[in-house]
Amino acid sequence: MLLDPTRPPRAPRPLLAALVAGLLLLGLAGVPTVRADASAPARPSAAPAVTGRVVSFDGAAVAGATVRLRAVARIGLGPVVATATTNGRGQFSLPGGSSGTPYYVELVAGSHQRGWVGQDPKAFQTALTWADTYAGGAALGTVAAVPAFVRGVVVDSQTKLGVRGVKVTFTPLGEAPLSATTQRDGTFRITGITGGEDGAMKFAGAAVGYENGVWGCANAVVPPALECQPQIGVMPGRIRIDKLP
Repeated sequence: MLLDPTRPPRAPRPLLAALVAGLLLLGLAGVPTVRADASAPARPSAAPAVTGRVVSFDGAAVAGATVRLRAVARIGLGPVVATATTNGRGQFSLPGGSSGTPYYVELVAGSHQRGWVGQDPKAFQTALTWADTYAGGAALGTVAAVPAFVRGVVVDSQTKLGVRGVKVTFTPLGEAPLSATTQRDGTFRITGITGGEDGAMKFAGAAVGYENGVWGCANAVVPPALECQPQIGVMPGRIRIDKLP
């Protein structure tokens, strides 16, 4: 049989099949394989975050505080679900919760007392029995934290200058007393307070020539019969003390 010069020669079929198969493999090498699997579970969506802002009794933002989202156990607290640190504005965001599951929102003890968010009033309650639970995604708004400190400045009632060496004692309700001594400028700060916001404050100034007494509502050292309860964390102005005659 004569060859037709106008028709290209036909490649042998085995070679052609191998060539086509190779090209197909090269073309599909970078294409991911998509396989439907009806049994594979749906990927869960991102859990909603519990958000809020921590402030002190004077309304100032509490920065650098540790806040936790905790599961509710049959009795008391469950495991920690999420942890966050408040920013410069006191804000926090706790992801990881479920919109249908209750959680406690806990403030870890630091400059402010340990507590759990409750609604009456909205604050970090220092007892879990007063706390409420919140589902994932809850927006708590502004929540007050109970300070773990009391501070102030003791000044001479006449000269208005700071008095050094006065022993100041704060006794939280049902807790052991805590003390500090005024510095050269009359300032003092007592830390580590627990048990809530109630307590009594006494001043012992006799060792440095000043009176002994308790805190009075007029922001002065007074006899025990005129005692007022101080608001911890927010001592207003200067505390006047009289010099002994």
